Amino acid sequence: MRPKCAEINFLPNFPQGHDQATLETLRQEITEEFKKKKKKNATLISKMMQTIFALRQQVTVTTSPPVKQFLELWPALRMEAEVYAEFQRITNQNLPSKFYAEHASFDDNVHDEKHEDIKFLQDMHGI
Repeated sequence: MRPKCAEINFLPNFPQGHDQATLETLRQEITEEFKKKKKKNATLISKMMQTIFALRQQVTVTTSPPVKQFLELWPALRMEAEVYAEFQRITNQNLPSKFYAEHASFDDNVHDEKHEDIKFLQDMHGI
């Protein structure tokens, strides 16, 4: 499989000193941390999610699990901050900045089209 256009870290190597078994252990620790009813340690979760990114990509690329199963394996991706971080890891772009820039561009295009439509209608009315 090849990376898509915007994917920077398509299938990275495991971090130095880690193998699939150690990363799987970290994944299970994140799952347990996420299950806590009280305050979750977001900093710890974020650090571990960064560490196990290569495992997550490997699972995603090789098995393409359904979304429900994927979120069972990686429950921290239900956290807004982790969605942003994951987007950054994969594309090396900031999701909110990218989204708002594209949104502003879309708004400008819509505004220009509305302005042209109004001008057209005004011209037609004058006929």
